[in-house]
Amino acid sequence: MKKLNVLVEGKRDEKALKKLGFKKVFVLNRSKGFFDLSDKLREKEVLILTDFDPEGEKIASRITKILVKMNSKVRKNMRRKLKKLFITNKINTIEGLRNLFSKKYNGE
Repeated sequence: MKKLNVLVEGKRDEKALKKLGFKKVFVLNRSKGFFDLSDKLREKEVLILTDFDPEGEKIASRITKILVKMNSKVRKNMRRKLKKLFITNKINTIEGLRNLFSKKYNGE
């Protein structure tokens, strides 16, 4: 999973995932728009990890449609599973994922 192309909303999300070992993290606010970013992810496997708040869900839906049209494989099922993990652990943001894993690895 850490070799998967992951799309996040911001620099802090990118930093959190890179600290967890993810290598291919793309940041939405660094690109010139959805289509510019979509071109970079054309025909690749992508996990969209925008936040699970209403705005993040809207962004994920919009970028999913664009990527699918560009023959990318969007890992929607993995996003749904992660959403359940977030809800169960009361995490609201991608940054919170790092805190969850550091607690589990530190035995808390």
